[in-house]
Parts: sequence; C-alpha cells; structure tokens
Amino acid sequence: MVMKILHVLLVAALIGILCGVGVSCGDGTNSEIPCDETPIPDDTPLPDTSSPPADLDIEAIELNDVLGNGLPTLADFGRSSCIPCKTMKSILEDLAVEYWGKLNVLIVNVDDHEDLTRQYEIMTIPTQIVFDGEGNQLGKHIGVWHREDIVAQLQELGLI
Repeated sequence: MVMKILHVLLVAALIGILCGVGVSCGDGTNSEIPCDETPIPDDTPLPDTSSPPADLDIEAIELNDVLGNGLPTLADFGRSSCIPCKTMKSILEDLAVEYWGKLNVLIVNVDDHEDLTRQYEIMTIPTQIVFDGEGNQLGKHIGVWHREDIVAQLQELGLI
C-alpha cells in the first residue's frame, strides 16, 4: 500500500513538473510549459512491487535514497574482501527478499562511502545499523549478526 501511495505521489509530482505547476521562471512569473491534460485512466496498472526484482543488488542501493522513505532500513557497512562481510551479505540478501516491501536492506561499501562511514562512526566491519521509517537510527550491531537474531531484534523494535 505504501508503495502505491509513493508511486501516485511520484506520478503527481512528475505531472506537476511537466505541466509547469509551481515552476518559477526566476522573474516571479510561472513558466508557460504546455501540458497534455488528458486524464490518466483509473485502471492504469501500477508496476508490480509485491516481489523483489530478479536482479536485486543490495550493494547498489544508496542509503540516503531509502532513509526516510517510510520503511525501516537495515544497513550493513563492510567491504567485499572481508570474510565476515561475505557471511553477512548472504544473510542480508535472504532478508531483502523475505521482507521486500516491508524493510530496506542494503550494504554500504566503506571504501566507496567514506563520508557515511565517518558519519555513522564505523570503526569495525561488518557493522549493521537499524533505522526506523523516518531515518532515525535505532540501533547498531558490530560483527556477524545471525539471521534469527536480526529478525528477533527487528520484531522487538516493531519494524517487521
């Protein structure tokens, strides 16, 4: 349901942009962008977001893109050459599929995202951080975190 609402809001924002609604020309007037005002039929199918894409890559998801999107987030900070990080990757990939549409699951490469590594004070990898749907940090775990313990913690926090 949340994904449908987000989709509708995105479509509405794009229509507003394309139609020039609220677009300032810099001189205090609104732009004169022509717009096709043909109504979109109510039965227009929305993309299927009920299951993850076949090519889901949790390492390609950007943390700043998902924080505050209404879904809780489980972010793992690590690197591909780290053996414990590889263990976490397989656990997280399973969780990403199982909780698709209910939980953002991603891996932040500490070498590619030094700014986030500093921001969240990552000193040891792997480190996992749990965020609520508004992007507030709720907890941090250092080391390999077993699947059943992750699920128990997320349930205790009321996130899944």
